[in-house]
Amino acid sequence: MKRKLLVLLIALAVVLTATIITIASSGRHKTPTAEPQDVTPEDAWQFDAVGGYNAALDKNIAGSKEPFKAEIPVYRESDLFGRNSWVFLCLDTSFYSKNSGSLPTHIENMLLTFPTETIRQRDDKTAYVVYDTDEGNRLFLFLLSENDYMFYRGYPIVIGEERAYKDYSDIKVGDSIEKLIAADPVADIYKQFILVNWEMKPASVEKHKKDGTPIVSVHYLKDGLLKYEYSMPEEGKLVISDIEYSKDRVFEDCLGTSINYTVLNRDLPY
Repeated sequence: MKRKLLVLLIALAVVLTATIITIASSGRHKTPTAEPQDVTPEDAWQFDAVGGYNAALDKNIAGSKEPFKAEIPVYRESDLFGRNSWVFLCLDTSFYSKNSGSLPTHIENMLLTFPTETIRQRDDKTAYVVYDTDEGNRLFLFLLSENDYMFYRGYPIVIGEERAYKDYSDIKVGDSIEKLIAADPVADIYKQFILVNWEMKPASVEKHKKDGTPIVSVHYLKDGLLKYEYSMPEEGKLVISDIEYSKDRVFEDCLGTSINYTVLNRDLPY
């Protein structure tokens, strides 16, 4: 009798533990509250007719001590980081400002395709636009006053769970991206973007490196910012080729501008 009771208690404990783990693992998931918009030339003209991105920023921007003027919209991660998105995760997007007049990263593209009223004026030189994903991550796009907040610069930042620099101590140059994913699942978003969305090959990864815009993933920490650069020794295999850490979360972009990626504590997803 005692043995049967013990077996029953153990089985119950296993079920409860599995339930708790399931709840914990799914607790960050969110229900989408917004849908991406199919933008036509007419939509863009109408947007420009009412002041364009400048009017949107002026209307919706919140100061560093104010709450956002609306809830952060939740988009499906597959849409926000999908093939037809305007979010270029794995690159220093200042590259586009240098080489194509900033057209792909014009903030108007984002505000039309993924409308949001969650825009923060962090300081007198920097603002950021904020989005949530249904997987519980939060995206930040950084706008600089030197460009009249016209387009986002540097690296888009995806923030998941709170982590510290010490949590990445086992990740070394030469490790695969899979090892990094085990330490920080945000890296898997970058992996999918690089291999699936952009279908990058070894030659294209190498070309980006030669052009001064290597393929990277960027990880926001409570005590800094980590940037991992990748090589592709064979198709479909991403290997860490360089690691850069910034305690103050400042990296210089390919145009020589120092960009501070610090997010106000009140805007972090944790």
